[in-house]
Amino acid sequence: MYEACIGLEVHVELDTASKAFCSCPVKYKAELNSCVCPVCMGLPGAMPVLNKKIVEYAVRLGLALNCSINTISQHARKNYFYPDLPKGYQISQGAKSICTDGYVEINGRRIRINRIHIEEDAGKLIHTQKETLVDFNRAGVPLLEIVTEPDIRNCEEARLFLETVRNTAVSLGISECRMEQGQLRCDVNVSVRKKGDDALNERCEMKNINSFSAALRSIEHDVARQLEIVKSGGSITRETRRWDDIVQKSVLLRSKESEGDYRYFPEPDLPPIVIDEEWLKKIKTEMPEPFLEKTERYKAMYSLSEYDAITIASDVNYGLLLDTAMKHGADAKTVANMLLGFISHIVNERAMETAQIPFDGKSLAELSILVCKNEISYTAAGKVIEIMFDTNLSPQEIVENNNLGQISDETALEKTAKAVIEKNTKSVCDYKKGKMNALGYLVGQCMKETKGKANPALVKKMLEKLLEEME
Repeated sequence: MYEACIGLEVHVELDTASKAFCSCPVKYKAELNSCVCPVCMGLPGAMPVLNKKIVEYAVRLGLALNCSINTISQHARKNYFYPDLPKGYQISQGAKSICTDGYVEINGRRIRINRIHIEEDAGKLIHTQKETLVDFNRAGVPLLEIVTEPDIRNCEEARLFLETVRNTAVSLGISECRMEQGQLRCDVNVSVRKKGDDALNERCEMKNINSFSAALRSIEHDVARQLEIVKSGGSITRETRRWDDIVQKSVLLRSKESEGDYRYFPEPDLPPIVIDEEWLKKIKTEMPEPFLEKTERYKAMYSLSEYDAITIASDVNYGLLLDTAMKHGADAKTVANMLLGFISHIVNERAMETAQIPFDGKSLAELSILVCKNEISYTAAGKVIEIMFDTNLSPQEIVENNNLGQISDETALEKTAKAVIEKNTKSVCDYKKGKMNALGYLVGQCMKETKGKANPALVKKMLEKLLEEME
């Protein structure tokens, strides 16, 4: 029996106004080579100056991922040649990284984080049929790289780790982590060994991975590739491979460099990063609630399911709506259902950002209270939310203006129930034969007849009474 030993190198692009070491703006899809200057182009005599916000963001992420924060850290030059690396080296951090020795709990297992370090991004190569062009707009954009130990054993653990990092970074307000914009990328290191062995075998690294699903496919592919080699008596060579997600295959790029090949040495143009206790305390006090803590709070305080808690905590704006609603007396489960149901559907349908939702948690609280008091049905609440997206009216005003109040009059409901029973003799027969789902169908028909305004609990009770009276 064999097992995989998987390590990830996750690159998070930080949401700062300017680049890491110069004042050039960070703009997605800006005109090619329009966001450049002598510093990020590495021209002779240009001197870098560290963007202080990057340090704050690094500390936030380190704290959220259980890292030790090193109060003194050092930038280093990582030397290698690549066409979109204008200086011929990358300003990164080597042995003296800002965050070390962290971890994330995944399914009861601890995935160790070796370090989180600050570095700058390279430019971008644009390949055409005739030539390769270089856009240096991305050169110097600030990144945090999260490097794990090879503790991940399968694709599911890799997926959960990547989602945790993404959701944590978003919840901290340090990055939007849009993979389609290159704000979150990862390299995958894979090796295989016999189960029970402690020693690690030679690993292969795969680059050019731009989605979670591609990362998982690349892991699956390379584990299978390495196992085939090992089982046939061959040995794994340390190498860097490029993952091609179109053909779902990795191809050899080069033999893997060792740390020595990069010739790390301290960056001479930047002083050490020194974080005093007062500033560290200020960052801790002012940082937003991290994703993992928020998830646990939602489960404990609001009794939300694991899925609902994770999904809402992963979006800052959904979390704000829920927390505000709860302060105004909302029912947590009702609000969670509306957020992940009606509201999420409209946001996706209209291609909106959740920050553009035009109402606040107080309005959601008012709506959830109307539902819980049976003044409107849950179905009618969906219609109210649609109107809330297009007007400034309160839920109560929308209910009154559109006659959406729930029908709880027993005489009216009895009349509707009798009409539905007469029209659906097959479902009535099925119910009499013990098929309980037939009752649900009849309730649905009553709701349809009343355009979703009937009190579903009273409808069910009325149908059961009438069906019981039938011979």
